[in-house]
Amino acid sequence: MQATQVNSGTVCSNSIDRLTNGLKAQPRHTSLSGRMRLIENYPVSWTDVERYVHRDPDHYHRKIIETNNVFQLLILTWLPGQKSPIHNHRGSQCVVRVLSGKAIETVYHPRADQTFSYSASSYVDGTTIGGEDADIHTLENSKASRQDLVTLHVYFPPLKQMDLFKVSDGQLVPAR
Repeated sequence: MQATQVNSGTVCSNSIDRLTNGLKAQPRHTSLSGRMRLIENYPVSWTDVERYVHRDPDHYHRKIIETNNVFQLLILTWLPGQKSPIHNHRGSQCVVRVLSGKAIETVYHPRADQTFSYSASSYVDGTTIGGEDADIHTLENSKASRQDLVTLHVYFPPLKQMDLFKVSDGQLVPAR
């Protein structure tokens, strides 16, 4: 296996290590778009990711790779039909990179009266998307998909809590 020297002086033997060290080297107050560019510009090898992939038939699987005081890096595995609850990332920005498969993101746009509109988008291998802490969304692997979805998530700062929501009588309300 080849090793690459990065600015921090640490020798990295795989793409996840290189990405982790790149994230550690970035300025703490980098913008969301700057973080997205950083993550999309690091090649991530499937060979380096596959050991974190876990297929759970009951729920999408979250594998924490790195957590420190600046960011949290995870690999998520989604089988066909698996979906996150409607949620935000209270206090954290989130950058997601699709490593394999096709992700469907539904973004909810709440109004003052708790009604809402929404928009859905599909993202394929190599796509990087980002969201602010108050953005409300779901992520899923379609039931019609014939392949697993594997995504890389980075939260700035680490995700400590999130608010869950549900749709009730045409309104977006907190889930209890």
